[in-house]
Amino acid sequence: MAVCLYPELLEENTLPLDVRQRAKRLLGVCSGGSVGSYSTATSGLPLVKKSIADFIMKRDNGIFLGILLTGVLTPVPCPHTLPMLTDMSGVKLVPYQLKEEAGWTVELEELQQALATARGDCEPRAIYITQSATLTLTTC
Repeated sequence: MAVCLYPELLEENTLPLDVRQRAKRLLGVCSGGSVGSYSTATSGLPLVKKSIADFIMKRDNGIFLGILLTGVLTPVPCPHTLPMLTDMSGVKLVPYQLKEEAGWTVELEELQQALATARGDCEPRAIYITQSATLTLTTC
């Protein structure tokens, strides 16, 4: 990180080669070659996100997200970072619509429809519920 913040260190041969190569790779994907520059990637640099996802998948052997969780019921609208996180881990989003006119609630029928739509594509085993969403269970 120090090399990315102070690129002049790239010229010093006292640093290990792999450190200099990694810093050059990171600086190469930054706009303007600087970690302080603005980026169009508002949720982070794709190279860094992929590196983190690869590390977690390798560390966990992909067990939790790769095997146990193939789909997650997700409210629409959803947090802007959620699709990126699930996409990097290979988990499919199964959207369910929140009812704005009813105070951002969701009806049981909406969840059942989302599950029916997902069949054959993935097997949702989790539901993402935001703090602002209210689950309204109605009989169908």
